[in-house]
Parts: sequence; structure tokens; C-alpha cells
Amino acid sequence: MYSLVKTWEFSKNSKESIQKFSMKFEQGGKMKKLVTISIALSMLFTVSTSAIAKSKHKPPPAPVADEIMACYKKVNGQLRLVHAADQCRPSELPISWSIGPRASSLSGPVAAIAGSATQWVFAGPTVTVDTTVSQRLTGVAEATLGILSGTASFGYDLCYRAEGTGTLMNFAGLNAPIGAVTDGGLGFTAAGSVAPGPGTWLVGFCVLNDGVNALDANDVVNGWIMVTK
Repeated sequence: MYSLVKTWEFSKNSKESIQKFSMKFEQGGKMKKLVTISIALSMLFTVSTSAIAKSKHKPPPAPVADEIMACYKKVNGQLRLVHAADQCRPSELPISWSIGPRASSLSGPVAAIAGSATQWVFAGPTVTVDTTVSQRLTGVAEATLGILSGTASFGYDLCYRAEGTGTLMNFAGLNAPIGAVTDGGLGFTAAGSVAPGPGTWLVGFCVLNDGVNALDANDVVNGWIMVTK
């Protein structure tokens, strides 16, 4: 007849567990032998504070591959990167912007632009971009526009239209800036953001040359167009 007493001791700091077995053998009511066996077992644990946190809180969703999410603090403008808008605090506003292939550059020569126009026309090359229902076209571009002799007055802006066909729509609407040149050329910068809805769009620098004189001494346009929210 014998009885078994089992004792466990565990140390979190040392990450080592010592198991002590104390066995007492009894026979005919008299103790015959006392055997104590101590076995030190090295146990490997990886205790991660992040793992503990995840067990208590729902993990954030995976970030969108072509989008950066951030929380903007209303008081001082500080930004902190997050995975989703619902991680922003009450004192913050969620913002996001697209990265990667959704940003396209504008660069190239600007041909002569006839006068007495009634519609916007692209000045220089365009880019083709896709948007969803919630996305915006955002961009900036500078073009050097000029006239060999005389004076020309015109509107300038960024424009877009549906791929294939359609009338150009300028970003600023009736608030488009007005420029003028006399006997030479000047640089004009247009910037803006517009929500066109879902679709595929041609986007670029544009001019409404409603004056009588043509812009016939133009140079180049440089800028970029990006899809944002």
C-alpha cells in the first residue's frame, strides 16, 4: 500500500517549471522508505504582450493594399496611421489617401489652342484613371501658355471626361481661374479635387480660350492626378 503526493511549482519569470514528486511508501502501517525525486524540466514559452492584447481585443482588419488610413487630431493636426476608420478616437477625424498605381503623372507639350472657344479643351497630354462611387479625382498641374503677339485672356483648370466620348467637365465649375498673357508666355497652375462618380476618365490640364486670339506660343505641362477619398 502506498500513497502518492504530487506537487507542482511554476515560475513565470524564469520560464522554468520544477516538478517535485514526493512518494511515501508505507507497508503494514510502518514507513519503509521515503523517496524524493526532483526533476527540473526546461519549458519554452513565448509570452507576447501583443498576443495577450489580441486575446482581449478584436484584431484590426487587414489594410487595403493601395490605401493609407490615418486619424487626424482636430486640435493640433497630429496624424497617426491606423488600419480602419473606426480606430479613430472621438477627438480625431478619419482620413485616407490612395497610393501606388492610382497616381499618374502629366507631362508633355501643349499644342496651339484656337480662340473664340465655347468649350473646354485639354491642353497637353491626359491620363486615364478609374474611380468607384466614393472616390475622387485630385490633382495639380502647371502649363506654360503664351501668344506670339498681342493679348489673350482665357480660363484654365483641370478637366475630366468619360473615356471614349463626352464633354469636358472642369474641376472648379464656374469658379475656374482666369489667365492672360501678352507678347509671350507665362506659367499657370491649376489644382483641385472632384467626385465624378464611378467610371473610367480622361483627366488633364484644360483651357477655355474664349478670347479672339489663339494661344500659339505654348510650351509644356507637368503635374499629377491621383485617386483619393
